[in-house]
Amino acid sequence: MPRKRRKSRITRSNLPLILAGVFVVGAAVLFLTGGDEDDGVPIPVTVDDAPTPQPEPDVMPDSAGDPIGDLIASLDPEPDVQTAEKPTWRKNAVAAAPDDGRPMIALVIDDVGLNEERSADTIALPAPITLAFLPYADDLRALTKKARRAGHETMVHVPMEPSSATVDPGPHAMRVGLSDSELRQRLAWNLDRFDGYVGFNNHMGSKFTADSAGMRVVIDEAKRRGLLFLDSRTTKETRGRELAEQAGVPVVERQVFLDNKVEAAAVEAQLKRMEQIARDKGAALAIGHPHAVTIAALRNWLRQNTEFAVVPVSALVMRGAGTNGGAVDPAYSDELGY
Repeated sequence: MPRKRRKSRITRSNLPLILAGVFVVGAAVLFLTGGDEDDGVPIPVTVDDAPTPQPEPDVMPDSAGDPIGDLIASLDPEPDVQTAEKPTWRKNAVAAAPDDGRPMIALVIDDVGLNEERSADTIALPAPITLAFLPYADDLRALTKKARRAGHETMVHVPMEPSSATVDPGPHAMRVGLSDSELRQRLAWNLDRFDGYVGFNNHMGSKFTADSAGMRVVIDEAKRRGLLFLDSRTTKETRGRELAEQAGVPVVERQVFLDNKVEAAAVEAQLKRMEQIARDKGAALAIGHPHAVTIAALRNWLRQNTEFAVVPVSALVMRGAGTNGGAVDPAYSDELGY
């Protein structure tokens, strides 16, 4: 009788071992042959086989491209060296209150420095007033520091030749007919007497400010030093604004003289005129002097004022306020020979 073959029990018991063996053999084959990158199986690398690290190239190859870098470069160009630093007038400007929509008035007091008591009274006025100091006054550095500590903006009141030969503008005055080098030397003497100011305006000058050649030297120096120019407009023939705008120098103009007549009633009338110009034009610039009646009138006006924003001269420049000649007081000082 033939022997029966044993089937399923042997097969079932050895099946796991057989499958494990097949897996081991397959893995060994893949290891030895390098496998296929597309299978996602990592390829072991020995230390001897590892590639030698290469230094990063200094310049990205053209073929690589850098779209992100190109975008950043297009949005952030190299800064203009001309605007990398604030000009002097911006550095020395007194901070003005935020624009609240009220008409702006800049009050300038000229001729500060000669009279100690009047200078002290002027500095004691509520800030911000712009004080223009005569460069030939004494102890200017200490005096102008007091003014700045009180919150006022400062300027140099540069003497310039008047139309009358009998009126003396003071030493180192800018005069028609002087050489360019002499004019620069005189202007340097005036502007170097103290620091911390935003710019300068003309003391007298009804003859000099009408002279294009001389004023061009003055405006060029203002640009070189980063200063603004306030034209006191002692003559309707002045070339100040025109030449300053051509040279790119910040410029503003006087509209009202408060005290051509040194009388309380006259000063009050001019303050009213100043107010009306500010209402009509949005801004006004008035110049006065350290006379007792002017200081008293301003102290009273500043105490009562709520309608107008009193700002330093630099604020008119920064905010682009119109103080052009169209609204200038018709009573020019050159009628007095200034």
